[in-house]
Amino acid sequence: MIPLLHEVGQSLGLIRPFVNLCQLLPPDKFYLVGGALRNALLGKPVSDIDLASSCDPTEIAKEFASSNGGHWFWLDESRLQSRVVFKTPMLLTFDFAPFRAEDLIQDLAARDFTINSMALSLPDKLENSQIIDPLNGIFDLKKQTLKMSGPVTFSSDPLRILKGVRHAVELNFKLDQPTSLSMARNAWKLRHMAVERIRQEVWSILQSPFPAYGIKLLFSQGVGGQLWGNDFDTQHAVLLEKLEQCHLSWEAFRKMAPITKVWLEQEVQQGLTRQGLLLFTLCFALIKPGFPISLSEDWRVSRNAQRRITSLSMTLPGMSMSLDAVAPNLRAFYFWLQKHGLDPADSLLAASVTTRKGRHCLIEKLLKWVPLVSEVVRKNINDLVTGEWISRELDIVPGPDVGKALAVLRNAEIEGLVANSHQAKSFLRAHYKE
Repeated sequence: MIPLLHEVGQSLGLIRPFVNLCQLLPPDKFYLVGGALRNALLGKPVSDIDLASSCDPTEIAKEFASSNGGHWFWLDESRLQSRVVFKTPMLLTFDFAPFRAEDLIQDLAARDFTINSMALSLPDKLENSQIIDPLNGIFDLKKQTLKMSGPVTFSSDPLRILKGVRHAVELNFKLDQPTSLSMARNAWKLRHMAVERIRQEVWSILQSPFPAYGIKLLFSQGVGGQLWGNDFDTQHAVLLEKLEQCHLSWEAFRKMAPITKVWLEQEVQQGLTRQGLLLFTLCFALIKPGFPISLSEDWRVSRNAQRRITSLSMTLPGMSMSLDAVAPNLRAFYFWLQKHGLDPADSLLAASVTTRKGRHCLIEKLLKWVPLVSEVVRKNINDLVTGEWISRELDIVPGPDVGKALAVLRNAEIEGLVANSHQAKSFLRAHYKE
């Protein structure tokens, strides 16, 4: 149900910087447009606010930032597009831009989807504003339908195809038929788009409430095949099964250990959460072995994210069995993680979906590691013996062979064969005597 206009005004009125901005604006020159208005009409949170203007908005944007403690910077100086950011409990961004056409109606008609092609005039009093809706976006909101604004929506900007899939999965909207056909017809053009822009949309799809719906759309529109080859098309059903498995397993994990919800939402790098990283790795590994590693390199993800994707990809096939064999203590868990280069929370969440049978039984086994996740991150755990002791007592020349001896000892700790320094020394003496 679409809220009444005064309810939208009340919702926007709770955003203090937005209210302050309205008091600075001259009449009949500035309009709220795009996703902010769409979300307000849907009763969803608003954090990214787009403003279109019939004049150069730069001075207003600067004054708004300076008088309200925001940070102003250019997005595109040649187009007079700038941004103001507020670091409140929730990150707020205000984007200022002149009309991209002769007037507001033409500006709205040139936007991507009808639900984003509405505007709200911004005088002081929001309840006096009126929604300008030349493409019947409110009607499509009510029908929960995603509809392109015009016939050149995707040919003029192919990235809008991925944005459309993202909108559909974030809002749980269906595509109307002409929009779907146009997406499929223009999907090949995505191969020429910047990888950074593609990766962000794909991450957003995987981090949405309905990632499986996103995979279905990427398949049905031919997008996945264009971006990742025929292997995506042949494996898409397996990807859907894996996504369903992740959903069910993590939902069960959340009920038994609520902290896992926090883990899944933690940011790995800007725009990528742990959920996105795990789903990317778990699913794209099914397209072909090692694919998440090579694709993360092509996408130029952060070093931290690449390292975690690589470690997960190389450990996934037998992860739950490998962890099941680890002695149930902090030191063994620490050395097991070090051996495989794994992040502790990544490993537990991935292990919970690496088998199809006995989901609850598997998660119950994993629960013993949950309290150790934060502890293992904080602690710097030393070996039970020093390299100097190994060199002196076992007559090993300092260098790589000492490192090999320490690796043998760590494996023994992982397997629960030693638990203290005395046992470690006895174990190593016996091992090297043999």
